[in-house]
Amino acid sequence: MRLRNSLRRVKNSLMRSLVDQILWQLAEEMPESLPQLLAPHIRLAMGIPRPLGSPLVGAKHDQTSDDFLQQHQQAQEPLAEASTLDLGCGTVPRNPFKAGRSHGIDIRNIPEHGVVSADLSNGPIPFPDSCFDFVTAFDFIEHVPRVVCTAGSTRFPFVALMDEIHRVLKPGGIFFSKTPAFPSQEVFQDPTHVNPITENTLPLYFCRKGQEHPWARMYGFSGTFELMAQGHSLHDLLTLMRKA
Repeated sequence: MRLRNSLRRVKNSLMRSLVDQILWQLAEEMPESLPQLLAPHIRLAMGIPRPLGSPLVGAKHDQTSDDFLQQHQQAQEPLAEASTLDLGCGTVPRNPFKAGRSHGIDIRNIPEHGVVSADLSNGPIPFPDSCFDFVTAFDFIEHVPRVVCTAGSTRFPFVALMDEIHRVLKPGGIFFSKTPAFPSQEVFQDPTHVNPITENTLPLYFCRKGQEHPWARMYGFSGTFELMAQGHSLHDLLTLMRKA
């Protein structure tokens, strides 16, 4: 027993020394971008696949949403006949696709700016089927709960929202999302962020690429998106998807 305890203490001491040495070396060599550099390797070591869209290892983190959309040829000339819907828009809907008609949803009605009131964590998007060419969500989906359990029932508000986005988009319509994403601390530091997103969340659960159907089908998602592109803007994940 004494020998076993001694060996255990030696093992623990060696492990602590090894970990301390690794952390010191990493801090010396990669002080600024440690999370971004380590995350892909940690995922691979755990058997988690890389994103199904554009490879994000080494991606630019200083680009803006406009840079990203321009790069992927989605920032177009004004489209007089096109319509766009901005979720969680505040007082004025964003219109990065320069659509001729823009609408927004927020917690208050602002008719002069085309903003209608709706609680998208608990109800549908208040527009008919297939009526928008574009739907955008800037810093919004992280506020929509993943799971809500009440009186013996379970709902999946984020999955339901993605189903609603798919419903109101026209065939071939585009959804653009900008949201804080793991491993950035901004994902968790805001207490109203209840929906942590990774690079794989949207591609795996709402797109059909390299799989029979989106994984969110098991939670009630009935649509299918095509992943067009993903990228980073500082701590945000930028995602473009097309209604299939």
